[in-house]
Amino acid sequence: MSAARAQARSWMEALPAARPPALRRAEDPDWLLATDLPGLVSAEHLARFREQAERAGWRTAPAQAGWLLLDAPLTPPPVEVPETPLPGETGALLSLLLRHPDGAEDLRDLRTLLKAAEQGSAALERVCAQLHREGAVRLREGRPLPGALIPWLCAAIRRNEQEEKR
Repeated sequence: MSAARAQARSWMEALPAARPPALRRAEDPDWLLATDLPGLVSAEHLARFREQAERAGWRTAPAQAGWLLLDAPLTPPPVEVPETPLPGETGALLSLLLRHPDGAEDLRDLRTLLKAAEQGSAALERVCAQLHREGAVRLREGRPLPGALIPWLCAAIRRNEQEEKR
């Protein structure tokens, strides 16, 4: 998610704005990011920003209170499964997904996971607990698991381990 954030920030920095625009995680699970850019630039500059983002494969949509929702195309990172079993809900979710690989993609789950991973280990644990519970229900109901989360989850685990070592 940091690459998407950096890309959006670089596009915004090229625009004449009254102040640097805010860029935060979107509360809406269908979107990654939100910005208050619409209230800081002219309609022409906003249209140019949206056009540039959409040409790059992003989705944009106006939101309430003058915010703009952003969603970037996501390319999965390489899968690097941890060599040792992981404790907690993060490990339980990874284990469940690896035992029942499916490859199904649920973009809402993916966005939720990415936002939590950016917030740190505690947020990631909470979201993994939720996704683990939902995965168990999906298995009981014979529905596919979101196996496309595996590379993202492994990357989040790796990043959190690196941050904890610092």
